[in-house]
Amino acid sequence: METVIVWSDFIVQHYAITLYNVKKLFPQWKPGPSRVVHICNLPEGSCAESDVINLGLPFGKVTNYILMRATKQAFLEMAYPEAAQAMVQFYQQKLPAINEQQLLVRMSKQYKELKLKKPGKNVDSIINDINSQKEREMHKDWDR
Repeated sequence: METVIVWSDFIVQHYAITLYNVKKLFPQWKPGPSRVVHICNLPEGSCAESDVINLGLPFGKVTNYILMRATKQAFLEMAYPEAAQAMVQFYQQKLPAINEQQLLVRMSKQYKELKLKKPGKNVDSIINDINSQKEREMHKDWDR
């Protein structure tokens, strides 16, 4: 059975094809844009998963993340490359901060998407926690 795989403007017909073969056949081919944002200079010891995920929420759905407290960096995967690019462009103009520590936000050169060997806490449950916290804060403001 013959497989047809489409990359960019090329149609490659082959029985078994890998990314390596495509790069070898078409050296000018570049993979699509990244959905992953690299966040550096996180505050030491006081950065929560929700702090990192909260940075991406205004730009769209956050689908995955890696938080590396020891190296003070994180990777945030957005649902769409355009969302990741919008996030980076915005934060280059207005530097974000967590606990008064300014962060560096840029497109990941290392990852196009995140594939975790050992998944962390579910992103959706963290987003639900964030939304619940915002609702509690709103109710406190109304009670005053």
